[in-house]
Amino acid sequence: MFAGTSDTAGFLASSDDGNCPPAAPDGEICADSTLTLAMGPGHYTLVVAAFDNMSLAENLGNGSLGDGFVGLGNFDPARSADFAVDISGTGLDSLFRDSFE
Repeated sequence: MFAGTSDTAGFLASSDDGNCPPAAPDGEICADSTLTLAMGPGHYTLVVAAFDNMSLAENLGNGSLGDGFVGLGNFDPARSADFAVDISGTGLDSLFRDSFE
């Protein structure tokens, strides 16, 4: 997760493996990310990437989106390319909330 919407968006936090309700879809190790953040009003950029293709900012623990990515990730063809993002919180603008399915 980055704060901002351009190359200068600053790194906030990331997650590799997280909680899977109720279990991994293929019965194996869960590889879904879980990230819980308390964020104030503003603009944010969420990056979804293949495993091991971390942003350089994530790898270093600070930096910006414009720093690029390590390029080490490979998409596992045994997994689906489908993904979902759940965003929740208080005070979300209804237009923002209705823009996602």
